[in-house]
Amino acid sequence: MNKIYTHLFFLTMAFLLFSVGCKPKRTSPNERNEISVGETFQIRIKENPSTGYENCWINKKDAQAVSLVKKEYKQEGSSDCAGCGGTATFTFKGISAGTDTIKLVNCPGPRNNESCDECSEEGEATKFVAVVK
Repeated sequence: MNKIYTHLFFLTMAFLLFSVGCKPKRTSPNERNEISVGETFQIRIKENPSTGYENCWINKKDAQAVSLVKKEYKQEGSSDCAGCGGTATFTFKGISAGTDTIKLVNCPGPRNNESCDECSEEGEATKFVAVVK
């Protein structure tokens, strides 16, 4: 019986160590994100696409230290909840040493049939700092 508990303990510890090591770091506005080249971190921000707005990275052309790996949206509540908001998750990867300020803005792109590249409402930007070493 003792051997079973010992095996279960080590399997659980191995699983926890593996899963913690593989998750990208999550961040908050005004939090300094320090990563190494090749590592990733995530920014999570509230979004409600039913309003015709989406969060856009408006200064990506200026970024030299990070690149966007993917953007995902997850609706909160049940899947049949019309108009419910959710969370947009931006995953960034360090590509070279340096510091970038990531500016996210809630843009009316989909509402006006425009892309995020056409959004420039910088005054309302939520800013995140990424330091790649």
